[in-house]
Amino acid sequence: MKYKLSICMMVKNEELHLKRCLDSIEEVVKRDDVELIIVDTGSIDNTRAIAEQYTNKVYFKEWFHDFSGMRNVTLSYATGEWIFIIDADETVENIEVFNDFLDNKINESIKTYFVREKNYTNIKNLDAYSMIITPRFFYNDGSFRYEGTVHNQPIYKQPVAYLDIILGHYGYIVLDKKIMDEKFNRTTQLLIKELKKKPDDMYYLFQLATSYNMHGDTEDSYEISKKAYELLMKCTKKQQIEGFAIFSVHLSNCLVLKKYNEVLDVSEKSIKLREDYIDGYFYLLFSYEKLGNLDIAKKYAEKFIDLVEKFDTLPISKDDSIAIYRTDRATVNKIKIFLVKYYINRNEHRNALKYLNENKINSKNINVFIDIYIETNQYNKLKDLYYKVEDLDLKLIFFEKIEEKINNYKPNKKKQIRSLFTDINEDYSQFCRFSVDINLNTEEKLIIANKIFANMKKNTTNLYYAEVMSFICENMTLNLSFFNKFNRSNTFYYLNYFYNNKYSEVYLKVFDWIKNIDPNQPSFKNEVALKNLLEGIILRMASEYKNTGIETAISSNVFIFNKYIQVGLSVINKVYITKGMSLKYEYIADAESKFLILMNLYYENLNNANTTAALKYYKLAVETYPELADFLVKFLKKEFINEDCI
Repeated sequence: MKYKLSICMMVKNEELHLKRCLDSIEEVVKRDDVELIIVDTGSIDNTRAIAEQYTNKVYFKEWFHDFSGMRNVTLSYATGEWIFIIDADETVENIEVFNDFLDNKINESIKTYFVREKNYTNIKNLDAYSMIITPRFFYNDGSFRYEGTVHNQPIYKQPVAYLDIILGHYGYIVLDKKIMDEKFNRTTQLLIKELKKKPDDMYYLFQLATSYNMHGDTEDSYEISKKAYELLMKCTKKQQIEGFAIFSVHLSNCLVLKKYNEVLDVSEKSIKLREDYIDGYFYLLFSYEKLGNLDIAKKYAEKFIDLVEKFDTLPISKDDSIAIYRTDRATVNKIKIFLVKYYINRNEHRNALKYLNENKINSKNINVFIDIYIETNQYNKLKDLYYKVEDLDLKLIFFEKIEEKINNYKPNKKKQIRSLFTDINEDYSQFCRFSVDINLNTEEKLIIANKIFANMKKNTTNLYYAEVMSFICENMTLNLSFFNKFNRSNTFYYLNYFYNNKYSEVYLKVFDWIKNIDPNQPSFKNEVALKNLLEGIILRMASEYKNTGIETAISSNVFIFNKYIQVGLSVINKVYITKGMSLKYEYIADAESKFLILMNLYYENLNNANTTAALKYYKLAVETYPELADFLVKFLKKEFINEDCI
């Protein structure tokens, strides 16, 4: 039987990749008019066993150090009208297009078909890749072959056509260093051997520089690519275009080595030679940005985006001699973000809006969307943005960023924006209703506020929760169970919010309540909450009074510090086995815990009339928590320690 298509592969020790590759083409391999031919060149792993699960045409040929010769061995088994070449570290990403081509799109007048290949560079981010077109479908007239000892080149025939089939190439992101080193050594040894015969062969210099570059040996790669580039610059324009790939590896090396002025020079020459060389504009914008000339960087960034958007119409998109490294989604998104920030910094928000990808929202850029929509009075777009966010944590960030943006706005504008969200099924919706509905009385608002508070995630901080808590504290009797939902840092956050935003209404109420609260708490959770509140208030006072000369303010509030020490020592003795802690306290990383343990040691020695040791631990306590030094001076009993000891 003569097949319509022969899929030809050569493999060696490819168990890491082979199953992924064959799974991607299995739908085509199962067709009656397709054969899969795999030639193993000496695998010692599970490669052959994997291959035999997909085809009965698995052959062996011992490796003879000639890539093209071995590729031609695989072709010798092909009986199909057409031949398709794929490697084990590649996949077909849109197999439906492949099938459609076999059923409907083969043109008998065409002798070679090109496809696109994405060379992935990061297994954790498949938005990062270089792109090249590569000939893969060949009419099997019996004379088709490969040439080149190292980087085998198909000797294909005209006319050619281009398919929408996309290959994914994973060979550059193998995490097994041993495998990568073996491939690197095998390839470079063959290249060095060829260069000994022809030291100025630009093709072999380019391939060797590329091998070093991919292996991370950038300095070595740079020396080789520089030699190839200098040879290229002595050639005719026609020869420079034919060897244009040398620009790509040399520019990559210059950029990694931060040779920005050299990047500018080489990039200018590259786009003068080929105006559609997209990567050249990337190198220009990146280098000008690093050199601090943002206006010129912006010019090249916009040119880059323009070329990306019409890439399929550019001659370079059909040129298989040039890999395009900078048109991947990750790079394009970074450049768009650069343009967005550029225009936002110049208050040109509508220009920034042109470069926003509204379908790509994450924690890093969501505030940019919010900023632009609010600044351009496109409030309804905020609602549209909300419906595109599915991640719950990102929704919290979304609401928080809105509140940060409108925090200092006039009430009417705040109300206009919050009114958009009164009908969504979120806590933020309850908050918006709570803040904009003028018909709600205090009791009704408290019901909503307490519901929001009850649903609040433990140890959560954001502006609208702080607003809700302020309202509850202002209008209800305070109790520690309200605060034991928070850890130490969260408690500080809300106390600082009360102080900075609701001083007379809330902070003073909390302050007066704390001054009079009983330090003896039956619940450990409440005891910890009280300790955190006392510490937060003391830190606030210490910061407020420091270097002001208002010693009386500290003296009059030493009793609060005394209460903090009392509660803190109670907590620390329940958390730690403090007996013998004098030998171990220095290993405690948490500054406050260490401080309280040192104060515990101070009291132990003071009670045992060992004032020398007590003084030692007192000084260590000051060093551990210097923010509390002013209070410590007033707090310590003067009959044991003089203020001059600090």
